Amino acid sequence: MSWMDAERYCQMLSLPGKMVHLASIHSQEEDEFIKDYVRSASGLADYPRFWIGFNDIEREGQFQWSDGSDVSYESWGPGEPNNKKYEDCVECRSDIYIKWNDEPCSRASVIVCKF
Repeated sequence: MSWMDAERYCQMLSLPGKMVHLASIHSQEEDEFIKDYVRSASGLADYPRFWIGFNDIEREGQFQWSDGSDVSYESWGPGEPNNKKYEDCVECRSDIYIKWNDEPCSRASVIVCKF
């Protein structure tokens, strides 16, 4: 699903007092945990692409987390973010060393929600 649809879907999973958003990642350990979880849950031998909550929708070049948490960690792939073709949303992808890549928000991808 698209990044916007994914964020809305995650928010629908919210509980009283506990908002859910696309995953925010704040350390290398958390990054590795999420990547390993997605690979395991997908049943694929390789890591699938998946959306995370990082985006620069509001202001070009100023990435923020959809849950409003502080930006304390980034894991961009080589040459990223490059903003080709209006790329405002961020996915993790395996063909660039399992690193982050900016993509058009309309592209369909696997999602990871975080409580």
